[in-house]
Amino acid sequence: MRRRKIGIAVALVVVLAVGALLLVQQHSKRLVDTELNFAVSPKQVELTVDGEEYGTINSGDIVTVPLGDRADIEISREGFVPYSQEVDIEPGKPHTVTAELEPETQQAEEVLKQENQSDQQQEATEAYLNEAEEAYEKYPILDDLPKHGSLYSAYQGLSETSGQDFGIHLYLYEGQEKEGRQAFEEWINEKYNLEDYDIIEHIDDEKLPLSIADEPSWEELEQATPEDVSIPSLKNLEGIEPNELAALFVETTTTWDTTEDAHHTEGIKRAESLMTKEQFELFHVPDNPNTSPTWREAASLNAKSVPWVRYYETTTSENKTDFDMDVCWAWVTSEDSVIVDGPRTLEITVADTSSGPRVENFTYEDPDPFVDNSQTSCRPADAPSAAH
Repeated sequence: MRRRKIGIAVALVVVLAVGALLLVQQHSKRLVDTELNFAVSPKQVELTVDGEEYGTINSGDIVTVPLGDRADIEISREGFVPYSQEVDIEPGKPHTVTAELEPETQQAEEVLKQENQSDQQQEATEAYLNEAEEAYEKYPILDDLPKHGSLYSAYQGLSETSGQDFGIHLYLYEGQEKEGRQAFEEWINEKYNLEDYDIIEHIDDEKLPLSIADEPSWEELEQATPEDVSIPSLKNLEGIEPNELAALFVETTTTWDTTEDAHHTEGIKRAESLMTKEQFELFHVPDNPNTSPTWREAASLNAKSVPWVRYYETTTSENKTDFDMDVCWAWVTSEDSVIVDGPRTLEITVADTSSGPRVENFTYEDPDPFVDNSQTSCRPADAPSAAH
């Protein structure tokens, strides 16, 4: 009789163990990796799911969690009333958790205010970009504006004529209005119809754009040789004016001799005396400088560059003058071969120092060297059509 009771007890233990194992297996089968997509306010919170902490998440994040049919979601952030809720889950199927935490402190309210302003700005930006994209598709000329010529500048702006979505604001120089207007009309009629646009003229009483030299003709460039080009002298800067310093800086940094210069930064190195000590120390020459295909072509012909400024604008404030320029240059060779390059968009800040005007800051951007630049706007007006 005693053996029988022992046997029954053992059997019962085995049954319970098997049952517990089956329950564990069934429970583990119910846990399936499930994507939880969070839409929360404030946008950055701390997340806990089924007692396990998942750290900081942002609104819009997707977190993959092993889940069963239900999940305990806890969302918190300092200064806010925590969010806690048990939600029904369909394991393996993405589930969105939406939670708006109530602020408890003034700092938390400020967080929500800033986030709301950011959302409004983003919506406004997206709306503007969508409208701009539609406008550029409707009016391809917008891709060509602003347009800077030697005698004019043209910008997109508000129209003064009903029925027009925009106007082209044409800036001419006093005393050169006729020439500037003619140059602009020749440009626009190459691809577009002048009559299709509202043109608003402005007469600028400033001098014509500063030029290192007058824009050369194609004939002059063909006749020039490398022997005609010399590196600017920087010996005497006494009494120099800010605009003269800016012109000298441009000429120095864009006049190159490919028989001696391995990279365009050589011109900047030569302009050290035109810069403040702090600015020159920021200048860095690449360890392994890469040259553009145009530079390599010019170097194969032992060419030198001849620069000129195509567009020029200044802004003066206190003891500083900002210069915004488009710089062109041509490579001249001994073989009557001319290679036109640019434009380089150049921004220069000239500041008054104890030594006189000096370049305090400058940035520049050149055309993409791997994009066809044969039709560059730097080509002189009398240049023959470039071969594609």
